[in-house]
Amino acid sequence: MWDNIGEKLQKLAKALCWIGIVVSVIVGIIGIGNGNALTGFLYIIIGGLAAWIGSWSMYGLGIVVEYVEKKLPSNRDDDSKSNTKNLLIKELMDLPEESNK
Repeated sequence: MWDNIGEKLQKLAKALCWIGIVVSVIVGIIGIGNGNALTGFLYIIIGGLAAWIGSWSMYGLGIVVEYVEKKLPSNRDDDSKSNTKNLLIKELMDLPEESNK
């Protein structure tokens, strides 16, 4: 259930995008059928674009979560839990590891 959250977010973003596009096309066709051709076409075009552009943020979040999941240490004992945040920040920023002398 909690595995591969990044991949699930990406799939959800795609699904919501397609649902938004289909709904905007249906609403546009209904508008055209009621005699509002311009409004119907605007619903189709603007609604489809809004659904597509709106899905970018969720899809991007899925990519970031997937990347972070790959970078986290797989064995999480007490020491790695306390250092996970620092290790992740260093990995993401490509900072050199400090030597403990």
